[in-house]
Amino acid sequence: MRLNLIEQQQPDDTFYHRQFWFCGIKITGNGHAGLEFPRCLGAVLAAQPFTVLICEDVYFQGRCDFVIREFGFCQRLSADWVNRISSIQPGKDSVCGIYATNNCTGLADQMVWPGSSDLVGSKFNDFSSSLRCWKSA
Repeated sequence: MRLNLIEQQQPDDTFYHRQFWFCGIKITGNGHAGLEFPRCLGAVLAAQPFTVLICEDVYFQGRCDFVIREFGFCQRLSADWVNRISSIQPGKDSVCGIYATNNCTGLADQMVWPGSSDLVGSKFNDFSSSLRCWKSA
């Protein structure tokens, strides 16, 4: 069964509302919109989520939060996190790029598990605006 997660950006561009689609048909309520599930059994999960722990201070101290997004998608950091990350920990199954720009381009650094508990001394301490992760092999 194929599950496509469709993200719709809200006006403030930092929060997302998910709509679930199976095999290209939007699922509404508890109904299945006449979907023939056997046609979809051979497909794989289209979008899988990654989780990254970000913290304002070194050694995962101070204010912390989890970023959850689908692999391969750029995630802009909310205004209260831009240029404020001093420690970061991607999930065990992720390779993540952190970027100075808000569109996952330009100057970047790559992180893998267990991440970095102390970005002080690196060019990305308090200097990141977006991130993108991929599933590690």
